[in-house]
Amino acid sequence: MILILEEFKIPRKLINLIGMTLRNTSGRVKVQNMMTEEFAINKGLRQGDALSTQLFNVVLEKVMRRIQINKGGSIYTRTLQILANADHVNLIGRSTGWLNDAVVQMEEIANEVGLRINEEKTKYMINTRNKVRFRNEKHLQVYNYEF
Repeated sequence: MILILEEFKIPRKLINLIGMTLRNTSGRVKVQNMMTEEFAINKGLRQGDALSTQLFNVVLEKVMRRIQINKGGSIYTRTLQILANADHVNLIGRSTGWLNDAVVQMEEIANEVGLRINEEKTKYMINTRNKVRFRNEKHLQVYNYEF
């Protein structure tokens, strides 16, 4: 995480403050009005932490910047576009081949920083004039995933 923040030229003072909020943290869980024993949080971010959304967005931005897609042309001529915000990533492609290439890249890069594609939460929509081609398809096969 610290290396990613440095890569985005976040001032060292802020990086140190963020690091202080993440080190030596612990948690407890309330189950049926009883608190569990305290446990150390060694990995990831605390749920509900005010910084978690911002830090996640920084990591997601790193992933999105590394994906190699067609950067030239206009919005109308690109074969693939990516829209990303918070924990949603939208891939808009002219074919499943282009989507497949983007998902392969995204998975490789995301794994490097500890993110993964949630196959269960992923949805797709086919928008085409050629209705016959997709009439009986219930699932979309992209890379190792079936959506």
